[in-house]
Amino acid sequence: LLCTIYTLNYRPQMATVRPRVMPMPQRVDKPVGRVMRHKLSLVEDDIVTKVLGFLPDNQSAMANLAYADVVVAGGLGLGAAENLQLVKNLARAIGAE
Repeated sequence: LLCTIYTLNYRPQMATVRPRVMPMPQRVDKPVGRVMRHKLSLVEDDIVTKVLGFLPDNQSAMANLAYADVVVAGGLGLGAAENLQLVKNLARAIGAE
């Protein structure tokens, strides 16, 4: 990926790419790193936004299809909603998402 981004009047400057556009890095068996702890001073009264509630996503248990190796899909060709179970059974049998 090669690009030039000019946004002289705005910060931060960034770009995004779709998943799997770039190759995955090789897995490191014993990665090394350093944990740095910082003491943060955050006063709740300084926070402009407050969480009033939380509604869980009913679809959150589903897999992230962007990272799936195998995807099985069904549509109108199934003829009836009841036939979707056939697609689900196939997906489960072959380890698809």
